[in-house]
Amino acid sequence: MSTDAVVQRLATAAGGLGSCADYLFQTRDGLRSHGIPDAALEQLAEQVEHALTMS
Repeated sequence: MSTDAVVQRLATAAGGLGSCADYLFQTRDGLRSHGIPDAALEQLAEQVEHALTMS
């Protein structure tokens, strides 16, 4: 699956426990709060944030 497709799915998908985007952002924030760097997750979160502002 292409990165663009992943970003679109994360930006739009939701389930009974909330949106995929919120889960992504909470995971990023949790890792940050524990000082755990994850460059790929940070980049993905930025792309999803951008997709959400464009919709």
